[in-house]
Amino acid sequence: MIAQSTIDFLQLLSENNNKEWFNNHHDDYNQARDNAREFVQELISGIAEFDHHLEGLEAEDCMFRIYRDTKQMGNAAPYKTHFGAYIALGGRNSNYAGYYFKVAAENSMLGGGMYQPGTPVLRKIRQEIDNNPSQLLDIIETNEFKQLFGEVVGEKLDTAPKGYPRDHEHIELLKLKSYFVVHSIAHAELTQSNSAAKLVAIYKAMHPFNRFLNETFIS
Repeated sequence: MIAQSTIDFLQLLSENNNKEWFNNHHDDYNQARDNAREFVQELISGIAEFDHHLEGLEAEDCMFRIYRDTKQMGNAAPYKTHFGAYIALGGRNSNYAGYYFKVAAENSMLGGGMYQPGTPVLRKIRQEIDNNPSQLLDIIETNEFKQLFGEVVGEKLDTAPKGYPRDHEHIELLKLKSYFVVHSIAHAELTQSNSAAKLVAIYKAMHPFNRFLNETFIS
């Protein structure tokens, strides 16, 4: 489970996001990060039971650094106020659809799918939706999927992608530039003793969606 002390550290960091405070609380950071890493490893072990591509994956390969790239992000705050991990074949920089986890001072969440895949991958996904829409619709239109994730989200094109009519039956899916789903989770859920198992069950419901994207990607 995620320790309350980990959430407390992230909340304090959000209020004191500067190098001096961080350096004075580096031991607290190490303790919080170790807890988050152990929890991510639990998630990996659970997910690998139904997604065998993740067998042998290590949490350290999936977790993102807490240090912000202030030049690229345009944000002077030197640290992220969350611990994040992308659980996918190849780790955090994978091009495959995977499982995202974020524990934050606010707005902790699970996520999954593909975030801003490259143009060749987008073309394949759109082609598959056009040729065989039922394969994806049978996944995302179930009651369980809608209750857990709502709808597929992501930045969209303003108009139909090249080669598709504006009145295409599934134009809103085809306009997506990312294929991602999100499930918010409360701190009280993360700090329960069985929290990893509960999150793994949610990821299991996400697995068919990821499998569709990955099979499209590698075809």
